[in-house]
Amino acid sequence: WSLAAVGMPTSDGFLHATPGDILMTFGTAVTLLSFALLARYLQTEQRKYLYWLAALVTFGTVAHPFEVVVIVGAGVMTLVVVYRHRWTQKLPEVALISIAVIGLLPHLYLTWRNPWLREIAAQNVWPTPRPPRLFFTLGFPTAAAALLLVLRPRMRSPTDVLLQVWFVWTLVALYLPHMPWSQHFLDGFHYGTALLVARQASQLGLLAAAQRVKPVLNSCLKPFRNAAPIAWTAIKSPPVFPLDSFDAANAYGRRVS
Repeated sequence: WSLAAVGMPTSDGFLHATPGDILMTFGTAVTLLSFALLARYLQTEQRKYLYWLAALVTFGTVAHPFEVVVIVGAGVMTLVVVYRHRWTQKLPEVALISIAVIGLLPHLYLTWRNPWLREIAAQNVWPTPRPPRLFFTLGFPTAAAALLLVLRPRMRSPTDVLLQVWFVWTLVALYLPHMPWSQHFLDGFHYGTALLVARQASQLGLLAAAQRVKPVLNSCLKPFRNAAPIAWTAIKSPPVFPLDSFDAANAYGRRVS
């Protein structure tokens, strides 16, 4: 549990903290594939992608009933924003996304019938950190994306709207009251944040500027290229003591008299 508690807020769901909770990997995969299908619908307006999305999220919710809050919430809001001038024509699409909440029915029924499940759910409400602490935990990309959302005009393409709504709604949903295991709302969040920051940087011309600065940085950092890996290895590698001079059972390497 301690490994999961440390890793969950900053986990990418695949390589980091997977040993703590394999369901984090499942939730991340469902979230990323769901938003990929929704993005594909926004690009083509072919309803078949929403059929696949509804089936995927319904199945994912039966197995793990947490990411549905982010997926359905961000999906519906994205459709409303993108098609705000003709949103009534998109009510079938909104219904297709929303129908995925039927995957919650088995969990709601079991919780209603079993008081001990209600008690478990109440005890597993994640105490979401205050915003400054949360942004510190989620790291620089999250802070940069939020800052650029505030300071710069919103990006208007449908897929950009999806990224922005996904980002904002996830942070808001973390503070919804009485939501058990709300840290799973962050499953896949870091990938969406990375895509959003990349899109913001491309819109601001930061990527082109980085390409121009790259040769200068390479020249400045060239003397440190060999030293950095050596220093990192020295820091990460545990000390090795000869067994004939130290007591192997002593973790601090006290000499044997």
